[in-house]
Amino acid sequence: MLRALGVDCEALHSQLPQARRLSALARFKQGSLRVLVATDVASRGLDIPQVQCVFNHNVPAAPRDYIHRCGRTARAGRGGRAVTLVSQYDVELLLAIETHMGSKLEPLEPEEAQVLEMLHDVASARRVALLELTQNGFLEKEKARRSKKREAREGTEEPAPAEDGPDVEPASIAQQSLEGGEGGSTSRPPADPPATKAASAASAAAPKKKKKKSV
Repeated sequence: MLRALGVDCEALHSQLPQARRLSALARFKQGSLRVLVATDVASRGLDIPQVQCVFNHNVPAAPRDYIHRCGRTARAGRGGRAVTLVSQYDVELLLAIETHMGSKLEPLEPEEAQVLEMLHDVASARRVALLELTQNGFLEKEKARRSKKREAREGTEEPAPAEDGPDVEPASIAQQSLEGGEGGSTSRPPADPPATKAASAASAAAPKKKKKKSV
C-alpha cells in the first residue's frame, strides 16, 4: 500500500525467505531504505541506532510487546519517538500499557482536513494492496498460519504473544474491503465506544531509560 502511495519501503515478516529479510535489513541499516514495514518479528533483537521513529499500526495486546517495539528507537543515548495509532476499541489496551509503564502517553491529534485530503488516495491504495495479496496467495497462507497458532495454544490460560499482531483473519478483511469498496467494513465487530476518549495517536520515548518521558 505504501508503495502505491509513492513510499519506498520494504517488508519484514515471517513469510519472507531469509535472503530477502537480510537484504531489507542491510538496506535499512545502510540508510538507502528509510521505511521498513515489519511485524513483531522485528521487535526484538535488532540494534539499529539510526531508527528515528517507530509507528505502531495497531496497539499491542501485551504491554511488553509495546516496550519491545518502541525499544527499536532512541538507542545508545540517541533521541527517538514512537507513535501509536489508537481507536475507540483500543482504550483498554492503551490504559494497560500506561499502567505497565507508570506514565501517561502524550496525545497527538492530527488535523482532520489533512486526513480527509489523503483519505481517497489511501483507500484506493489499500484496495490495490489487498487485491494483490489475495491474488498471490499471501492472505490464505497467513490465515492458515494463524489458525495453526490458535490450535497450538488451545487450553493455555494466557495466549502467546502474537508475532504478526492480533488474530484477525486477513482473508476476511480483504473480502470485506473489496466487496465494500473504499468504505468497506473492517473485521472489528460494532460496539458502543467506551466512555473514555482515546487519543488518535500516542507517542513515547523508548523505555530503556529508568524514568519514562513523553516526547
